[in-house]
Amino acid sequence: MKRYDERLLHLLLDRYENSLLYEEKNRVNITITVPINKQTFPEYFDVTSLAYDAIHEQFYELEAKGYIALEWGKKKKHILEKCVLNLSKVNEIYQVLSRQPKQEKAKKQLSLLEKYQSLYTSEICQIFLHWLLERLEKGESIKEYCNIEKPQQLEPTLKLLTAIENNQQEIFLRQLSIAVFHDSKVAEGEIKKVIGIIRRFGGTSYTEDISNLSEEEILAEYQIFRNPSWVMCKGYGALWIGTESEEDGKTYVNLENLPGGLGISNEDIEKIVWDTTIRPDYVITIENLTSFHTWKTEEKVQGKGLCLYLGGFANTPRKHMLEKLYQAYQQILFYHFGDMDAGGFLIWKNLCQATCIPFQPIGMGMETYENYKHLGRPLTEHDKKQLQNMMEDPFFIHQKDVLEHMLLQGVKIEQECVRIKV
Repeated sequence: MKRYDERLLHLLLDRYENSLLYEEKNRVNITITVPINKQTFPEYFDVTSLAYDAIHEQFYELEAKGYIALEWGKKKKHILEKCVLNLSKVNEIYQVLSRQPKQEKAKKQLSLLEKYQSLYTSEICQIFLHWLLERLEKGESIKEYCNIEKPQQLEPTLKLLTAIENNQQEIFLRQLSIAVFHDSKVAEGEIKKVIGIIRRFGGTSYTEDISNLSEEEILAEYQIFRNPSWVMCKGYGALWIGTESEEDGKTYVNLENLPGGLGISNEDIEKIVWDTTIRPDYVITIENLTSFHTWKTEEKVQGKGLCLYLGGFANTPRKHMLEKLYQAYQQILFYHFGDMDAGGFLIWKNLCQATCIPFQPIGMGMETYENYKHLGRPLTEHDKKQLQNMMEDPFFIHQKDVLEHMLLQGVKIEQECVRIKV
């Protein structure tokens, strides 16, 4: 027979534990009740089942023991309307159900978190654990990250977070999972929660605000990849691929012979040597893939350019590629072309700060905005907040007018609709 009586007692204790009574904060007399409706006991209203009589029988017994009081409908007096908890019997009910009070569970969780604090000492782990402990001590909920019934389930999350923070070499996520858990799939089950913790409690080396970064971009900053990362380039330029010890095996590539571009894996970036005898007039980085594919060097009016597709913020492989280019081609212009939104300008800032290369934004000024704003999309509230913060950032002092204009117009522009000429 189904134990409707146990279900009811658990529901009543749940409500009790979430009430001000439990925290002894109430200033008025309140009662703890559970309504009998289709949400709490759908079987009670199923005319094809025998639950109606069983529920009555079991609830009568609870009332006889003094655990609850039954309240019946005023018009339909044979229908239960609600059950009221007898607060003087709460401790006895806990014993009957073999259930630990919420406060006891919280104490055990507190003790476990203090143990984790001594085991997992990486920066974000410590900030995260301190936040959890602080909330528990105040009696506040941490169910977003911890199941109070199974607090030990947090440990795999902390293990993976620590491994990510401490990682010093390029590695695939499945390889990291094997190293940490001896299982290639465990990390995939934890990674969304871990990335959420990094977004909320940490930053990265290139930006404090990582709300616009994808999961892959955050992992890439820690040199962790789901699949090989690629940097794509095309235009005017040439390079050798191969190490110094592979003199005879080096491959020479002239990008002008590959109008569609060349993709270079992050694993091969260290093997690249740019041919300084074939010198572009400028280097341009492009944020989005469609704009990279539509870019053609012969359309430009300031000489021949070398174009790189970034796909977002400058993670470690992209940073290495740009640094190699800057070393090879001194005293040429470096441009960045991105979306005219907060993310696009933040990517430009990141490029400059992560590489120490003085990138100039192109196709991201007032003229471009006025020409293409009819193709734009409305700013979100998050967009507006970011743009307002950026206007106070000294880095964007020369973009303040266009940022303010974007806020007034309420529109952002994706670079795919913009055609530029360097």
